[in-house]
Amino acid sequence: ARQSRVRFDTRTPTDWGSLRTRIEGDFFGTGGNERFSNSSTFRVRQAYGQLGPVLGGQTWSTFMDQDTFFDTVDFFGVAGQEFLRQAQIRYSTGLGDVASLDLAIENPEQTNIRNTIGTGASTLSTNTNFVDKAPDFVAGLRYRPSWGAVNLTGVGRYFKYSDGVGNTDSAFGGGGHLGVTVKTPFTGKQDAISAVINGGKGLGRYLTGTGARDYVVTNSDTTSANCLGRNAMQSGCGANVTLNTALGWWVGFTHYWTDSLRSNAYYATGYNDVNTAKLGPAANGQTEHTRTIHANVMWNPVSRVTIGLEFMHGDNYTAAVTGFAQDKDGHASRVQLGMQYNF
Repeated sequence: ARQSRVRFDTRTPTDWGSLRTRIEGDFFGTGGNERFSNSSTFRVRQAYGQLGPVLGGQTWSTFMDQDTFFDTVDFFGVAGQEFLRQAQIRYSTGLGDVASLDLAIENPEQTNIRNTIGTGASTLSTNTNFVDKAPDFVAGLRYRPSWGAVNLTGVGRYFKYSDGVGNTDSAFGGGGHLGVTVKTPFTGKQDAISAVINGGKGLGRYLTGTGARDYVVTNSDTTSANCLGRNAMQSGCGANVTLNTALGWWVGFTHYWTDSLRSNAYYATGYNDVNTAKLGPAANGQTEHTRTIHANVMWNPVSRVTIGLEFMHGDNYTAAVTGFAQDKDGHASRVQLGMQYNF
Protein backbone atom coordinates (compact mmCIF):
# COMPACT_ATOMS: atom_id res chain seq x y z
CA ALA A 1 0.00 0.00 0.00
CA ARG A 2 2.85 2.43 0.74
CA GLN A 3 3.89 2.33 -2.92
CA SER A 4 0.44 3.49 -4.08
CA ARG A 5 0.91 6.55 -6.25
CA VAL A 6 -1.35 9.41 -7.30
CA ARG A 7 -0.49 11.78 -10.14
CA PHE A 8 -2.07 14.93 -11.58
CA ASP A 9 -0.66 15.89 -14.98
CA THR A 10 -1.65 18.65 -17.43
CA ARG A 11 -0.70 19.83 -20.93
CA THR A 12 -1.72 23.32 -22.07
CA PRO A 13 -0.81 24.95 -25.43
CA THR A 14 0.54 28.52 -25.10
CA ASP A 15 2.21 31.13 -27.30
CA TRP A 16 5.54 30.10 -25.73
CA GLY A 17 5.10 26.40 -26.35
CA SER A 18 3.49 23.58 -24.42
CA LEU A 19 2.95 24.18 -20.70
CA ARG A 20 3.19 21.01 -18.65
CA THR A 21 2.58 20.58 -14.93
CA ARG A 22 2.82 17.51 -12.73
CA ILE A 23 2.11 16.82 -9.07
CA GLU A 24 2.77 13.28 -7.89
CA GLY A 25 2.99 11.59 -4.52
CA ASP A 26 2.85 8.24 -2.77
CA PHE A 27 2.37 6.95 0.76
CA PHE A 28 5.98 5.95 1.45
CA GLY A 29 6.35 8.60 4.15
CA THR A 30 6.76 8.16 7.89
CA GLY A 31 4.20 7.21 10.51
CA GLY A 32 2.14 4.11 11.09
CA ASN A 33 3.34 0.60 11.78
CA GLU A 34 2.44 -3.01 11.09
CA ARG A 35 1.28 -3.60 14.68
CA PHE A 36 -1.76 -1.36 14.37
CA SER A 37 -3.18 0.22 11.21
CA ASN A 38 -0.28 0.07 8.71
CA SER A 39 -0.90 3.76 8.04
CA SER A 40 1.80 5.81 6.35
CA THR A 41 1.86 9.51 5.52
CA PHE A 42 1.57 10.95 2.02
CA ARG A 43 4.77 12.41 0.55
CA VAL A 44 5.53 14.49 -2.54
CA ARG A 45 7.53 12.68 -5.23
CA GLN A 46 7.34 15.18 -8.06
CA ALA A 47 5.97 18.71 -8.38
CA TYR A 48 7.12 20.80 -11.31
CA GLY A 49 6.16 22.94 -14.27
CA GLN A 50 7.70 23.02 -17.74
CA LEU A 51 7.20 25.75 -20.32
CA GLY A 52 8.78 24.85 -23.64
CA PRO A 53 12.39 23.77 -22.96
CA VAL A 54 12.60 25.05 -19.35
CA LEU A 55 11.55 22.97 -16.33
CA GLY A 56 11.40 24.16 -12.73
CA GLY A 57 10.51 22.17 -9.61
CA GLN A 58 11.13 18.75 -8.14
CA THR A 59 11.52 15.70 -10.37
CA TRP A 60 14.05 13.01 -11.30
CA SER A 61 17.62 14.30 -11.30
CA THR A 62 19.09 15.10 -14.70
CA PHE A 63 21.94 12.77 -13.71
CA MET A 64 19.53 9.83 -13.90
CA ASP A 65 19.04 7.64 -16.95
CA GLN A 66 15.39 6.74 -17.43
CA ASP A 67 16.01 4.97 -20.75
CA THR A 68 18.20 2.37 -19.05
CA PHE A 69 16.36 1.50 -15.87
CA PHE A 70 15.59 -1.59 -13.83
CA ASP A 71 12.30 -3.51 -13.88
CA THR A 72 12.06 -5.16 -10.46
CA VAL A 73 9.39 -6.11 -7.97
CA ASP A 74 11.61 -4.80 -5.18
CA PHE A 75 10.73 -1.13 -4.68
CA PHE A 76 14.35 0.01 -4.18
CA GLY A 77 15.71 -1.81 -7.21
CA VAL A 78 19.33 -2.79 -7.82
CA ALA A 79 22.46 -1.72 -5.92
CA GLY A 80 24.81 0.95 -7.25
CA GLN A 81 22.20 2.73 -9.34
CA GLU A 82 21.67 6.46 -9.62
CA PHE A 83 18.32 7.25 -8.02
CA LEU A 84 17.02 10.55 -6.66
CA ARG A 85 14.43 13.25 -7.12
CA GLN A 86 15.27 16.83 -6.20
CA ALA A 87 14.56 20.51 -6.86
CA GLN A 88 16.11 21.85 -10.06
CA ILE A 89 15.96 24.20 -13.02
CA ARG A 90 16.57 22.35 -16.30
CA TYR A 91 16.96 23.40 -19.92
CA SER A 92 16.44 20.76 -22.63
CA THR A 93 17.04 20.97 -26.35
CA GLY A 94 17.02 18.58 -29.29
CA LEU A 95 20.19 17.77 -31.23
CA GLY A 96 18.84 16.36 -34.47
CA ASP A 97 16.26 13.60 -34.72
CA VAL A 98 17.62 11.11 -32.15
CA ALA A 99 19.74 13.15 -29.71
CA SER A 100 19.07 15.71 -27.00
CA LEU A 101 20.92 17.74 -24.38
CA ASP A 102 19.86 18.57 -20.79
CA LEU A 103 21.53 21.24 -18.64
CA ALA A 104 20.48 21.77 -15.03
CA ILE A 105 21.30 23.28 -11.67
CA GLU A 106 20.04 21.08 -8.84
CA ASN A 107 19.73 20.89 -5.07
CA PRO A 108 23.25 20.60 -3.56
CA GLU A 109 22.53 18.69 -0.34
CA GLN A 110 25.75 17.09 1.01
CA THR A 111 26.48 14.06 3.16
CA ASN A 112 29.60 13.73 5.26
CA ILE A 113 31.11 11.60 7.98
CA ARG A 114 33.64 12.77 10.56
CA ASN A 115 35.67 11.21 13.32
CA THR A 116 35.11 13.05 16.58
CA ILE A 117 37.00 12.82 19.86
CA GLY A 118 34.45 11.59 22.36
CA THR A 119 34.71 10.60 26.00
CA GLY A 120 37.70 8.29 25.91
CA ALA A 121 37.02 7.09 22.36
CA SER A 122 36.45 8.09 18.76
CA THR A 123 32.84 8.42 17.63
CA LEU A 124 31.26 8.98 14.25
CA SER A 125 29.22 12.05 13.47
CA THR A 126 27.35 12.24 10.17
CA ASN A 127 25.74 15.03 8.13
CA THR A 128 27.05 17.80 10.39
CA ASN A 129 28.37 21.30 9.65
CA PHE A 130 28.23 21.11 5.86
CA VAL A 131 27.47 24.39 4.09
CA ASP A 132 25.67 24.47 0.72
CA LYS A 133 27.26 27.35 -1.18
CA ALA A 134 26.53 26.39 -4.78
CA PRO A 135 24.07 24.15 -6.65
CA ASP A 136 25.06 20.89 -8.28
CA PHE A 137 25.69 21.42 -11.99
CA VAL A 138 24.39 18.55 -14.14
CA ALA A 139 24.53 17.84 -17.88
CA GLY A 140 23.06 14.94 -19.84
CA LEU A 141 23.54 13.86 -23.45
CA ARG A 142 20.84 11.44 -24.71
CA TYR A 143 21.06 9.37 -27.89
CA ARG A 144 18.04 7.28 -28.83
CA PRO A 145 18.49 5.46 -32.14
CA SER A 146 16.22 2.67 -33.34
CA TRP A 147 18.44 -0.04 -31.80
CA GLY A 148 18.31 1.28 -28.21
CA ALA A 149 19.58 4.19 -26.15
CA VAL A 150 22.81 5.72 -24.84
CA ASN A 151 22.87 8.19 -21.96
CA LEU A 152 25.98 10.06 -20.83
CA THR A 153 25.57 12.37 -17.83
CA GLY A 154 27.85 14.20 -15.43
CA VAL A 155 27.59 16.23 -12.24
CA GLY A 156 29.94 18.82 -10.74
CA ARG A 157 29.70 19.56 -7.03
CA TYR A 158 31.19 22.00 -4.51
CA PHE A 159 31.61 20.92 -0.89
CA LYS A 160 32.24 23.14 2.10
CA TYR A 161 32.61 22.24 5.77
CA SER A 162 32.56 24.78 8.59
CA ASP A 163 32.01 24.15 12.30
CA GLY A 164 31.49 27.82 13.10
CA VAL A 165 34.64 28.16 15.22
CA GLY A 166 37.26 28.52 12.52
CA ASN A 167 37.69 24.93 11.34
CA THR A 168 36.78 25.03 7.66
CA ASP A 169 37.70 23.45 4.32
CA SER A 170 36.21 22.96 0.86
CA ALA A 171 36.64 20.79 -2.25
CA PHE A 172 35.31 20.28 -5.78
CA GLY A 173 34.04 16.86 -6.85
CA GLY A 174 31.51 15.03 -8.97
CA GLY A 175 31.18 12.08 -11.27
CA GLY A 176 29.75 10.55 -14.39
CA HIS A 177 27.22 8.02 -15.66
CA LEU A 178 27.07 5.88 -18.77
CA GLY A 179 23.97 3.84 -19.55
CA VAL A 180 23.37 1.71 -22.62
CA THR A 181 20.34 -0.29 -23.76
CA VAL A 182 20.65 -2.50 -26.83
CA LYS A 183 17.67 -4.28 -28.35
CA THR A 184 18.26 -7.96 -29.15
CA PRO A 185 15.63 -9.00 -31.73
CA PHE A 186 17.47 -12.28 -32.34
CA THR A 187 16.27 -13.46 -28.90
CA GLY A 188 12.85 -11.78 -29.08
CA LYS A 189 11.35 -8.72 -30.77
CA GLN A 190 11.08 -6.79 -27.46
CA ASP A 191 14.18 -8.19 -25.73
CA ALA A 192 17.06 -5.96 -24.60
CA ILE A 193 20.38 -5.96 -22.78
CA SER A 194 21.06 -3.02 -20.44
CA ALA A 195 24.20 -1.89 -18.66
CA VAL A 196 25.04 1.07 -16.40
CA ILE A 197 28.20 2.37 -14.73
CA ASN A 198 28.38 5.32 -12.31
CA GLY A 199 31.45 6.64 -10.55
CA GLY A 200 33.28 9.61 -9.13
CA LYS A 201 34.57 11.46 -6.07
CA GLY A 202 31.90 12.99 -3.89
CA LEU A 203 29.16 11.12 -5.76
CA GLY A 204 27.87 9.07 -2.82
CA ARG A 205 24.50 10.81 -2.40
CA TYR A 206 23.60 10.10 -6.02
CA LEU A 207 24.01 6.31 -5.68
CA THR A 208 21.83 3.90 -3.74
CA GLY A 209 22.62 0.75 -1.85
CA THR A 210 26.24 1.58 -0.95
CA GLY A 211 25.82 3.71 2.15
CA ALA A 212 28.42 6.04 0.63
CA ARG A 213 29.13 9.47 2.09
CA ASP A 214 30.32 12.32 -0.12
CA TYR A 215 33.35 13.14 2.00
CA VAL A 216 35.27 12.56 5.23
CA VAL A 217 36.25 15.43 7.53
CA THR A 218 39.37 15.12 9.71
CA ASN A 219 41.90 17.43 11.32
CA SER A 220 44.20 19.33 8.98
CA ASP A 221 46.78 19.74 11.73
CA THR A 222 47.92 16.44 13.25
CA THR A 223 51.46 17.47 14.29
CA SER A 224 51.21 20.29 16.85
CA ALA A 225 51.17 19.47 20.55
CA ASN A 226 47.39 19.70 20.91
CA CYS A 227 46.68 17.75 17.72
CA LEU A 228 49.58 15.26 17.59
CA GLY A 229 48.57 12.06 15.80
CA ARG A 230 44.84 12.79 15.95
CA ASN A 231 42.79 12.49 12.79
CA ALA A 232 39.64 12.74 14.87
CA MET A 233 38.17 16.24 14.98
CA GLN A 234 39.73 18.29 17.75
CA SER A 235 39.05 21.93 18.57
CA GLY A 236 41.69 24.23 17.11
CA CYS A 237 43.19 21.59 14.81
CA GLY A 238 41.57 22.78 11.57
CA ALA A 239 39.55 20.75 9.10
CA ASN A 240 40.43 18.68 6.06
CA VAL A 241 37.82 17.54 3.51
CA THR A 242 38.69 14.29 1.72
CA LEU A 243 36.24 13.23 -1.00
CA ASN A 244 35.13 9.59 -1.00
CA THR A 245 35.20 7.53 -4.18
CA ALA A 246 31.95 5.75 -5.04
CA LEU A 247 31.31 3.31 -7.89
CA GLY A 248 28.21 1.44 -8.99
CA TRP A 249 27.37 -0.71 -11.99
CA TRP A 250 24.80 -3.23 -13.13
CA VAL A 251 23.92 -5.35 -16.14
CA GLY A 252 20.53 -6.79 -17.00
CA PHE A 253 18.61 -8.76 -19.61
CA THR A 254 14.91 -8.58 -20.43
CA HIS A 255 13.19 -11.37 -22.33
CA TYR A 256 9.56 -11.41 -23.45
CA TRP A 257 8.10 -14.91 -23.49
CA THR A 258 4.88 -13.50 -24.93
CA ASP A 259 3.52 -9.97 -25.34
CA SER A 260 2.13 -10.17 -21.79
CA LEU A 261 4.81 -12.25 -20.04
CA ARG A 262 8.40 -11.13 -19.51
CA SER A 263 11.41 -11.93 -17.32
CA ASN A 264 14.28 -9.77 -16.06
CA ALA A 265 17.66 -10.74 -14.61
CA TYR A 266 20.10 -8.28 -13.01
CA TYR A 267 23.53 -8.39 -11.43
CA ALA A 268 24.44 -5.19 -9.60
CA THR A 269 27.17 -3.99 -7.30
CA GLY A 270 28.24 -0.80 -5.55
CA TYR A 271 31.53 0.22 -3.93
CA ASN A 272 32.21 2.85 -1.28
CA ASP A 273 35.76 3.92 -0.41
CA VAL A 274 35.89 3.75 3.39
CA ASN A 275 38.89 5.88 4.37
CA THR A 276 40.26 3.74 7.21
CA ALA A 277 43.45 5.82 7.37
CA LYS A 278 41.42 8.93 8.18
CA LEU A 279 38.67 7.38 10.29
CA GLY A 280 40.69 4.83 12.25
CA PRO A 281 38.56 2.61 14.53
CA ALA A 282 35.47 4.63 13.59
CA ALA A 283 35.63 3.07 10.10
CA ASN A 284 34.83 -0.36 11.50
CA GLY A 285 31.46 -1.59 10.25
CA GLN A 286 31.07 1.03 7.49
CA THR A 287 29.71 -0.38 4.22
CA GLU A 288 32.37 -0.95 1.56
CA HIS A 289 30.67 -3.19 -1.00
CA THR A 290 27.06 -4.14 -1.74
CA ARG A 291 25.85 -6.64 -4.31
CA THR A 292 22.34 -7.62 -5.40
CA ILE A 293 21.05 -10.25 -7.82
CA HIS A 294 17.46 -10.16 -9.11
CA ALA A 295 15.48 -12.60 -11.26
CA ASN A 296 11.77 -12.14 -11.87
CA VAL A 297 8.73 -12.97 -13.96
CA MET A 298 6.25 -10.18 -14.82
CA TRP A 299 2.77 -10.97 -16.15
CA ASN A 300 0.19 -8.55 -17.54
CA PRO A 301 -3.14 -10.42 -17.55
CA VAL A 302 -4.63 -7.16 -18.84
CA SER A 303 -2.79 -4.03 -19.98
CA ARG A 304 -3.23 -2.13 -16.70
CA VAL A 305 -2.37 -4.91 -14.27
CA THR A 306 1.12 -6.29 -13.53
CA ILE A 307 1.78 -9.31 -11.33
CA GLY A 308 5.42 -9.99 -10.52
CA LEU A 309 7.29 -12.76 -8.72
CA GLU A 310 10.93 -12.11 -7.91
CA PHE A 311 13.91 -13.79 -6.28
CA MET A 312 16.50 -11.43 -4.83
CA HIS A 313 19.84 -12.11 -3.15
CA GLY A 314 21.96 -9.46 -1.45
CA ASP A 315 25.48 -9.31 0.01
CA ASN A 316 26.82 -6.50 2.16
CA TYR A 317 30.52 -6.20 3.09
CA THR A 318 31.87 -3.80 5.70
CA ALA A 319 35.25 -2.41 6.72
CA ALA A 320 37.11 -4.18 9.52
CA VAL A 321 39.88 -2.18 11.19
CA THR A 322 42.87 -4.04 12.62
CA GLY A 323 42.43 -4.50 16.33
CA PHE A 324 38.76 -3.62 16.10
CA ALA A 325 37.61 -6.37 13.76
CA GLN A 326 33.88 -6.82 13.99
CA ASP A 327 32.19 -8.96 11.37
CA LYS A 328 29.14 -7.03 10.18
CA ASP A 329 29.00 -8.60 6.73
CA GLY A 330 25.52 -9.73 5.78
CA HIS A 331 23.91 -12.07 3.26
CA ALA A 332 20.19 -12.49 2.65
CA SER A 333 17.72 -13.83 0.11
CA ARG A 334 14.03 -13.16 -0.35
CA VAL A 335 11.12 -13.95 -2.62
CA GLN A 336 8.64 -11.17 -3.34
CA LEU A 337 5.22 -11.12 -4.93
CA GLY A 338 3.91 -7.79 -6.17
CA MET A 339 0.64 -6.70 -7.77
CA GLN A 340 0.20 -3.33 -9.45
CA TYR A 341 -3.05 -1.85 -10.77
CA ASN A 342 -2.92 1.29 -12.94
CA PHE A 343 -5.82 3.63 -13.50
